[in-house]
Amino acid sequence: MKENQNAQTFNTYARPMIIRSLFGSLMHTADRLIAALFIGASALVATTLITPLMFLVAGIAMLFISGLGAYVGLLIGRKDEKRASRLSSAVLSLMGGLGLLLALPGLFFSQELSYLLGARGDLLILSAEYLKLFSLSFPFLLLGRGLDVLVLNDGSPGYSFKANIVATVLNLFLNVFAVAILGMGIKGLALATLVSTAFECGAGFYYFLSRETTIKFQNPYLS
Repeated sequence: MKENQNAQTFNTYARPMIIRSLFGSLMHTADRLIAALFIGASALVATTLITPLMFLVAGIAMLFISGLGAYVGLLIGRKDEKRASRLSSAVLSLMGGLGLLLALPGLFFSQELSYLLGARGDLLILSAEYLKLFSLSFPFLLLGRGLDVLVLNDGSPGYSFKANIVATVLNLFLNVFAVAILGMGIKGLALATLVSTAFECGAGFYYFLSRETTIKFQNPYLS
């Protein structure tokens, strides 16, 4: 009986996470191939130079969601849904505000940041163009990660899995469409990331606003 429960838990929660991680890695590689094939090696180098900022934002998101997921899960287990909801709302508000703050330097000082990251000459122009649009995705990235872990805590790993896969495929499709068909160059790559990240964030909000859930958005409360 216990083995069946463990297998069911693995199939419901762990396996979708493994699949989406593998799928995301493959799509990330495909994005880089699109940049190299349709724009050139310089675009591949320019986007790679900006990658540390993406890792920085992802790392900050992980700092929030690791504690958020565990504590909210604990509160739900204790049947303290009201406190879980207020805490979730507070952490999401912090993540959204921090995402906006992180986006501002890239939006207004894209060239200076690109130079700091090692871009020179033509690469500096490409990196700055990419960063200016790409930085707008930071608030969506942070909020999306937070909403994703809350969807999981709410007991809907299937919804989280589908939203992530759709966003990943959407990013690949938009990359091909914007770069190969519309000829937008490196701006097309950044725009594809922005739209797909916003979609995944929007899917998280749609989940909580369109159905009856355990976690509900309330006045923020950090306690």
